Amino acid sequence: MPKSHFVLDSSVIIKWLNRIDEENLTYSDRLLDHLEKRKITVVTPVLVKFEIGNALLKGKKLLIPEAIDVLDAFYKLPLQFIDLESATAKNIYEIAYSYNITFYDAAFIQLAQQLDCPLITANPKHQQKFPGVKVIPLFKYR
Repeated sequence: MPKSHFVLDSSVIIKWLNRIDEENLTYSDRLLDHLEKRKITVVTPVLVKFEIGNALLKGKKLLIPEAIDVLDAFYKLPLQFIDLESATAKNIYEIAYSYNITFYDAAFIQLAQQLDCPLITANPKHQQKFPGVKVIPLFKYR
């Protein structure tokens, strides 16, 4: 059976790193288990590294020692990070502008579109505006 490929956004990945005040942990745990057992492949834009760092700093308000440990765990996850090229950035901008979403949200949409695979998110509000990309809310991941 071939592996399933998914694009994940920061709202899912942060649940693996700091469980405080997070919902749908059963689903995120299942997804992480599948990733660690190599049942699925996860791809994400490189910008997720900055979003995770910011979420730990501003959202979770971690002190430096804890953040260092969490960042170390993050970089050990078997995620594939995709760089942002000029042509890709232009396409992301067009998506963000056309659908009135953030450049960040559009980056995940663009990658899912480019790779023709579903996007899994714990916050599907903005991503579901984009036709042609299958968006799976985390709580529906099986």
